[in-house]
Amino acid sequence: MKTELKNKVKVRLAHKTRDLVVMKQEMQNLAVTIASVKGKQKRKFLKLRQIFCRHYDRKKEILKVNRKHGTRNTDGDNQLHDKIKEEADEQRDNKRRRNNIIIYNIPQSSAERADGRIKDDIIFSECSITCCKLASQMSISPTYSV
Repeated sequence: MKTELKNKVKVRLAHKTRDLVVMKQEMQNLAVTIASVKGKQKRKFLKLRQIFCRHYDRKKEILKVNRKHGTRNTDGDNQLHDKIKEEADEQRDNKRRRNNIIIYNIPQSSAERADGRIKDDIIFSECSITCCKLASQMSISPTYSV
């Protein structure tokens, strides 16, 4: 009777150990996938930054040329109107985004449309919840790097 019970316990422990190994491998694969996505997003960010810097430098050169030749923009009223409009748009945007949750060091969605970004956010949140559940089942705490 005791030997049967010991055998059952050994079998159950073996199954649990195997399950833990499989979950650990899945977590490692997920970590590799997340790291590769992070790298892609960083490359995209650097590319956009280069484009912005080039555009900014060109704009500075144009302003230098305008100052050198004494040309002025006679559309002062239009500039004031544009500035007021930009400030109003910014205030509306801030009001719209005031309840957003920001998670740092997470790549943003590359979707062009809002419904695509929402879909990507839902997928990411489901993956995060699954990872946390796996980590809690394995009785380990997730580590975050900054």
